[in-house]
Amino acid sequence: MRSMGKIAGRRQQNAGSASAEISSLQAPNRRTNVKLSHRKSSEYASPYRYPASLSYCDYLAEQMRAWERDRQKAAVMDIQALMTAQKISGSSFAPPWATAIVECASLDILKAETDAYRNRLSQIQKEMSGRRLPVALPGNPPIFGIGPLKMVRNPSILDSSPSALTPFIVELYPGDRQVPSVLRGPYDVRACKYLFVIDQYGLRVLHELTPCKTTSRGFGGHPQLPKLDGWAAIGGEAFFSDEDDRKVIINFGSGRFPPHSVAQMEASARYWLACGMNEVVAVFSERDLAARPYDLGDRYGKHLPNKRYLRKVKIRDESA
Repeated sequence: MRSMGKIAGRRQQNAGSASAEISSLQAPNRRTNVKLSHRKSSEYASPYRYPASLSYCDYLAEQMRAWERDRQKAAVMDIQALMTAQKISGSSFAPPWATAIVECASLDILKAETDAYRNRLSQIQKEMSGRRLPVALPGNPPIFGIGPLKMVRNPSILDSSPSALTPFIVELYPGDRQVPSVLRGPYDVRACKYLFVIDQYGLRVLHELTPCKTTSRGFGGHPQLPKLDGWAAIGGEAFFSDEDDRKVIINFGSGRFPPHSVAQMEASARYWLACGMNEVVAVFSERDLAARPYDLGDRYGKHLPNKRYLRKVKIRDESA
């Protein structure tokens, strides 16, 4: 308990210092004499703030109880058995309710947008006198047609920060045609499941069962994926095809960074396509998420509704 308290204290301290550094972007940078965009102090606030109804000690005790509950559930999981089990999918797909043929020009626009953000983020980092921790774009603009970054839901102050799993995170960018080095297999097979988020830096992917002793689950989760601790535009799950190196099946099953509209899911699938894929099968329907949020029944089961996205260049290759 004492070591967990120390972890929480460091997380709270780091979150506070990060918020202070990011908030300093509101004023001109005196060292470089460059005025950065004005932003509200509440932008990119630390998600690890405790409610006013609790004292910090009560909040920490509550977080510790939740951490222990999740840890006990994780203790009964046999990851080795999951990894060696026969890879048979428990789900099936309905015929796609639509197929989108995506022009390369529209994917090039996503590449240009990503490049512009990364250059701006690098510039901000330099203007902050070599700040090593990730920075964020002033104003929290909508990105890639998906929307602005969202604060992670229900975070644990005791879990690892993103840096704990950085060596295992696969970063994908638009225009990158290198085939990612990932474990491949059927959809809805736990051993083949990857988690993903999209943030201002691009697309970040992690094999779900990557061991991590400093998370409550004992392996990685969506909160450990974003570059900026606790902030991403959207999250979900991905399964890389073992039949086609450039095909991926994705869903939007992230309780931490859930989708809020069909348009967000559409834009996310197109971003995956821009990141070197020739085909993306996105598991969702045209259902209004305002009436019922995306949930487990939307991502696993029989005859799952899905939409197929194809890079136009692939269609040309097939007809040659």
